[in-house]
Amino acid sequence: MENVTVAFADYHRVNNAEQTLNRMRARLQNGFAVFAATAGYKYGRVPGLNGKVLVRQEPQASILVEALEGYASGCFDSQAVVADFLNAHPLYPKPKTGVIPHQRIADILRNPIYAGYVEAPQWGIARRKGHHEGLISLATFERIQDRLAGLGRTAYRTDLNVDFPLRGFVHCDDCGGFLTACWSTSSGKEKKRHPYYQCPKKGCASYGKAIRRSVIEGEFEALLRHAQPQPQLFAVASAMFRDLWDRRQANVKNESKTLTAALAKIDEQMEQTVERIVRVERARRGSRARSEGRET
Repeated sequence: MENVTVAFADYHRVNNAEQTLNRMRARLQNGFAVFAATAGYKYGRVPGLNGKVLVRQEPQASILVEALEGYASGCFDSQAVVADFLNAHPLYPKPKTGVIPHQRIADILRNPIYAGYVEAPQWGIARRKGHHEGLISLATFERIQDRLAGLGRTAYRTDLNVDFPLRGFVHCDDCGGFLTACWSTSSGKEKKRHPYYQCPKKGCASYGKAIRRSVIEGEFEALLRHAQPQPQLFAVASAMFRDLWDRRQANVKNESKTLTAALAKIDEQMEQTVERIVRVERARRGSRARSEGRET
């Protein structure tokens, strides 16, 4: 009878585990997240949806938005800088060690959950749109993946030099190629050096003809003085800065509320600790008084 009971319980255990996995697969195929909530999210009820779905958890969500968008735009040029940003933020949760490992940063940057998508390659479920709200757009997520893959990075140009800032940017008027630059040494006794721009393309009408650096850079400076941005550019820049400013203000308000609540909780814990110390001290004095009375 004991063997039958154990075998029956083991059968139910395996059957329940299989049914749970099947329900998780079915729910994931329908666009619902089923795994443990990642940083910035928690499970909650949403009207119109069955079961619990991922919802934003503040202030971690806003902090992660700033970190993800910063890495996508290149403001944070490496994963280490993202880790430093999250470690330095007082409201972002830290592990017991107090330092966020770099592997966790890599997992956050590669997780499509933050773009509003779900997937499970180990179950053969491809990426699909989820029912939860994404912290970033799909375009931002793809830019992050491109940066992680090493794409979209501008190679360092060895021909850049502070002596000739326009080299590689100014075109020849005859052939349309880029002008190069060099120093020329005079043949006199003083051996003075003179900077020139020139066209390096053979067969061009301007091949070998030098243009003084002061002439071409002076004309470029005059061109910049008369250049003015379009009004549409001012409108777009103003909208971008206004949106960034509003977001920063919202983050500051959330941080202030969270820190105020944490301070109130600390004060409450301090009062409880003081009350416990007072009760223990009173009990100790009462016990000492009773023991002295018995001795008397």
